[in-house]
Order: sequence, then C-alpha cells, then structure tokens
Amino acid sequence: MPVRIELALPASDFSSNQLHRFTVEEYRRMAAEGILSEASRVELLLEGVIVKKMTRNPPHDFTLQRLNRWLSRVVPQGWDWCVQSAITLADSEPEPDISLVRFQDDGYKRSHPTASDTALAIEIAEASLRENQTRKARIYAQAGIDTYWIVNLPARRVEALSEPSFESRTYMRTAMLAEADILSLVLDGVPVASFAVADLLP
Repeated sequence: MPVRIELALPASDFSSNQLHRFTVEEYRRMAAEGILSEASRVELLLEGVIVKKMTRNPPHDFTLQRLNRWLSRVVPQGWDWCVQSAITLADSEPEPDISLVRFQDDGYKRSHPTASDTALAIEIAEASLRENQTRKARIYAQAGIDTYWIVNLPARRVEALSEPSFESRTYMRTAMLAEADILSLVLDGVPVASFAVADLLP
C-alpha cells in the first residue's frame, strides 16, 4: 500500500548536514515501488530535496488554460509543450506548469525531456512565488534552460528570465512585463509569436 508522506517542516528549518539528498534514480525507485504516489503531491527539486507541491486554485488554472490555448495556436513544427510534466535535470526532477520542448516522435515515452530538450519553463505563481523566484530559478538556470517565465499573479505581471549562467546559477537578464506589455516567444533565437500579458491574467 502506498505510503503517504507529510512534510511537516520546510527544508530551510534544517541544517544541510541533517538532510538526506536523494538522487533522481532514488526518487524514481521510490515512485516505482509505491513509496511516493500521486497522493503524496511531491516533486524533486533543488539538490535532491523532495518538497511538497503547492495546491492549485482557480486563478492558477485559468492562467494555465490560457497559456495552453495560446501555445496550441503558435508553437511551430519541431516543438511541443508539456503541462505539469517532469523535466529530468542533473540532481532535480521538477514539474513546471508548462515546458516547451523539442518534438520527439515517441513523445518522450521512455524518458522525460532533459534541459537540452527544453527551451522554456513556465511557472504560474501565487503562494509559490518566492520558491519560483529563487529555488526554481536557480535549478533552471544551472541546467541551462534558455528562458524561464514566472507568471506572477499577485503582481499581475510576467517575469521573463533569460541568459542562464551555469556558474552563478542565475539568469543574467530579467524583464518585468506588466499587463500593458507584450510577451514574446523566441525559439532558437527566432521570434515565433507574441501575446498580451493582460490576456493571461484572471
């Protein structure tokens, strides 16, 4: 019978030498053996720390649906998008709200997309805003994912991060796009489409 894991305290309440950091392989084995299940509501994040997923709410799902519809219209041949699906990185397996990945004939049936497959990660943030701006930004930048968008629902803006630096584990460029601004999708250096930020927000 699957074991339900409850995380009573965040990782920040422990010193680093008190934490066991799981590898991606260990994490997958726990899922395969039923130790972690869908009911556990967890994802592997930075440096092997397993953290609890945030509960989704109507504004989050509204924005997710809007992004999904937009991408279905504009994503060119050779690319695909995944909704709340895993990306396999060196020591992490996050599940961004949306990721834009290179198309594969098998639809990633045998493995999750990696950083080299992924051009864009999108997180829709409300209660999870601080985590998305810090921890997830670090792991996406260190992995070399070209672009990372944070749809900041409380501030009603999109934070578009680009130019990842492996050494500093950060994005060197951040654009704060307000409701009146236009969000542009660029793939392999080529502008593909644009979208009004206001149209994403509930």
